[in-house]
Amino acid sequence: MKNYISKFYIFSFLVVFVLGLSSCSLIKPLEFKKVNNFKVDDGKGGGVRIFTNLTLYNPNAFSYSINSADIDVYIEGTHVGKLIIPNKISIESKADFTGDFYIDVAFPKVLLLGSNVLPKMKKGVFEVHMKGEVSSTFLFFNKNFKLDNKKKVQLK
Repeated sequence: MKNYISKFYIFSFLVVFVLGLSSCSLIKPLEFKKVNNFKVDDGKGGGVRIFTNLTLYNPNAFSYSINSADIDVYIEGTHVGKLIIPNKISIESKADFTGDFYIDVAFPKVLLLGSNVLPKMKKGVFEVHMKGEVSSTFLFFNKNFKLDNKKKVQLK
């Protein structure tokens, strides 16, 4: 009888473990909701650093952490740079998260942006496209998911 009970516990553990692993594939990516502001400051090597405050939404029924990201940012169709996440982020389930991020823009791109993108940013109406991959952690599972969102930004 004892042998059957121990086999039952092992089987139950395996079922729960497999279900846990398969549920990790159900993690929905973050949703980019809005850009709250932009601030352009001097960067390194003659470039600029664009500071921004973004609101993101976690559509999942559980909280998770973002460890790192590789996200390309396009403004009005022009590649600006990579979105930098300065710290690990914890996002509550089914909730908005507002955080500070920045983009380092190299000097050659600053010249390109100056002619087509910066005037639209000054007006406060422009399109932002974020595309890349985000690395997240839920309990002891790691999951990378794709992010591909476009939003029309209206700062004023």
